[in-house]
Amino acid sequence: MSTDPAGSILQARRERRRHGPRRGDEQERAILDAAERLLDDQRYEDLTVATVASAAGISRSGAYFYFGSMEELLVALVRRGLAELMESIESESIPADATPMSVLAIGLRRTSDGWRSHGRLLRIAIERAYRVPAIYQEWQALLQRGVDLYVDLMAWSATLDNRPPLD
Repeated sequence: MSTDPAGSILQARRERRRHGPRRGDEQERAILDAAERLLDDQRYEDLTVATVASAAGISRSGAYFYFGSMEELLVALVRRGLAELMESIESESIPADATPMSVLAIGLRRTSDGWRSHGRLLRIAIERAYRVPAIYQEWQALLQRGVDLYVDLMAWSATLDNRPPLD
């Protein structure tokens, strides 16, 4: 039975396209990364889509393809930052002999690490949450996930001492 090398190459390209990051994803990430870097040194009010696009190494029209305004860009940046913060907290491996206090300490440390990594962005999110409904919704979702984690921690803690879990 003969093999078709050209078919194999085309199949490999299709697989890579399906499983690897798409060019659009990479450009969007570059825009968000550039915006977050710029926010370390500049006020949000002083940024424009054009300055972010330039820092990302793409055209202004290219940036507008992904984000129609600075507000849309900020919403996406906040969404990404909050998701990374929550993922960092939730992905921490918990030792088998962990106590409720040690689990709480791990969560607080990871939250603190997230604020150190994205502090400027998170402060902007808080400042804008009541003026930008999408940011408010993202912030509220993060807070609710945090509350849910702590409720789960308390319920788990109650099972350790044979106390009834909280309802």
